Amino acid sequence: MITVNFNEDQHLYLQIVDEVIRQIAQGHLKSGDQLPSRRALADHLKVSLNTVINAYDQLTDEGYIVSRERSGYFVDLLAIDMLPSEEIETKPQKHEHAKISEASQYTYDFHFANRDMTTLKPKQLLQYAPDALAKSMVNCNLKEDLGALPLRLAIANYLRKYRGVMTSADNIIITGGHTASLQTLFALLDDSIYALEDPGYYKNLDIFTNYQQKTIRIPIDKYGFSVKDLETTSANIVITTPSHQFPTGIIMGMRRRQRLLKWAYQAENRYIIENDYYNEFRLKGRPVPALTSLDDQERVILLGAFRQSMGSIFKMSYLVLPDQLMKKFHQAHLKTTGISSFEQYLMTDFLNSNHFPKYINSLRTNYRRKEKAVLAALHQSQLPLTIKEAGAGLFFIINIEGEIPPADVIQARLAENKIRLQPVNHYAKLNNQFDQSYILGYAGLALDEIDQAIQALVTIFK
Repeated sequence: MITVNFNEDQHLYLQIVDEVIRQIAQGHLKSGDQLPSRRALADHLKVSLNTVINAYDQLTDEGYIVSRERSGYFVDLLAIDMLPSEEIETKPQKHEHAKISEASQYTYDFHFANRDMTTLKPKQLLQYAPDALAKSMVNCNLKEDLGALPLRLAIANYLRKYRGVMTSADNIIITGGHTASLQTLFALLDDSIYALEDPGYYKNLDIFTNYQQKTIRIPIDKYGFSVKDLETTSANIVITTPSHQFPTGIIMGMRRRQRLLKWAYQAENRYIIENDYYNEFRLKGRPVPALTSLDDQERVILLGAFRQSMGSIFKMSYLVLPDQLMKKFHQAHLKTTGISSFEQYLMTDFLNSNHFPKYINSLRTNYRRKEKAVLAALHQSQLPLTIKEAGAGLFFIINIEGEIPPADVIQARLAENKIRLQPVNHYAKLNNQFDQSYILGYAGLALDEIDQAIQALVTIFK
């Protein structure tokens, strides 16, 4: 039986999660072993049944255990030597320094990229502006090809705290956005063949075409990126969204992550680009650790940004590169797209402040309320549909069941009623399993307009 010495520093269900992971990593729980029933474990640990349910749900989401109907929960088939170590030390630093627009053209906008910035108070952010301006004036002639060192240090701390990634500021590069990050990688990973998810992250589709990069599409199955299909191709670079696959929202489980890492380790020129676009924004349970946190052979490149929390206020992105690629970056004398030093220092001070974690928590609370209202309105609508990956992020997939009007009729109705809703097939080419699936983003909706927005949406499919 699993025993946990609870403390007051962490949620009870997360302490159960960590103990189960520890026992798996140490070999006390082996692949195929059955876990106690949820009620039996709750009685044994003297905690509520909901606490254990939340723990098992988290372990299932992270891919450590699987549920078998009428049988219970079992440890998945995992490679123990590839699990995260319990004793991880921070990578040593070489340095000692340490409301939505009212002018919207849509009556109701369900676009997945919308964000609600009303939680961020301008005065709260502006209080850091004077110091940021002063620092940028003092350091205006300082040559920092990687980006401002204080910001890179702050991001290293942020990644450790929120994403489970141990890295150094010396491995972080500040770029001018997603496209700029990929341009840098194109220069470092020359003459490569890229494997892209299908359906996949929308910004990648045009970028790879515009820069004439060779690509191969890899299908998404119910577990996420299909490594089995990848293994049959000549691709040597993978770009994937394992913590929240776009647009399906699927979380790549531990077993699939291990297989993907093994693929990368089998040849010298293979790398995985982890697009961590959703970073800390998971609304159910704790954020799933980044794939990068499992990589012990430096084959994963982390591509991140602050788009989810900061909207378009800060357009900067960042790359976390393995040592060998950092060496190549310096040897090639590459430069990143310029971001003003003022913007970098302002972001630094906000990241390092006590306001930032409070702001993130308030955002999560705000988005949870919106998701709850959207789900309630959808259920009340009696529209025959299934909802996939609710709670995984700021949008989810709705699959309309039964007969609905043709796609062109639906698009015409959406345009006529000034409603924006993206079909999943807009981002897929390999199959038609998403013919009646749509990406419903709710972050940009006002809480008091959700009922009317869903009612208007329902009429489109009748």
